[in-house]
Amino acid sequence: ITHGSNSGTANMVLASNGNVTIGGAIAATSGLGKLLNIVTASSTTVNQNPSANDTWTDVAPTATITTTAAGSKILVVASTGMISKQTYSTGVKLLRGSTGIMEWWYYTSDASEWMPITANYVYVDTHGESAGTAITYKFQIYADNNYDKLDWNYNSSSHSTASLNKCEVYLLEIGA
Repeated sequence: ITHGSNSGTANMVLASNGNVTIGGAIAATSGLGKLLNIVTASSTTVNQNPSANDTWTDVAPTATITTTAAGSKILVVASTGMISKQTYSTGVKLLRGSTGIMEWWYYTSDASEWMPITANYVYVDTHGESAGTAITYKFQIYADNNYDKLDWNYNSSSHSTASLNKCEVYLLEIGA
């Protein structure tokens, strides 16, 4: 680590007053890679449902990252609130462009109660694209029963502040 004309030493600890800004690529040690690019996207569109039973339906937000290096990977991290009621098989799919690259499945059957669904998604995508390529990621949801009782980015308008209710997606390009 270099700060001005001073170089860091082995086992050096950095302390912060809470105001830290890191610019450029962050190099890791031992070949763990480096952070090359970060893109975020969010949506305040609440209570998004599948368009019908047994139908994959796009939900907001969509995020696009432009790669800065060939051979990099994209870490996709997403978080939202979801609930369902008697939807039985419920799915969430991550797509790169129009290609599904990961699915998560849940099962809810209780006819009388709404059930929360853990909706935090993490996936490392080895995309194979060259530097300078724009890659778009999006999510879709699916219910095989009672599609209108599956809510992506759930908001109970009587209990929450709508402006704070967001689905967020983070795309982090990781270099070798």
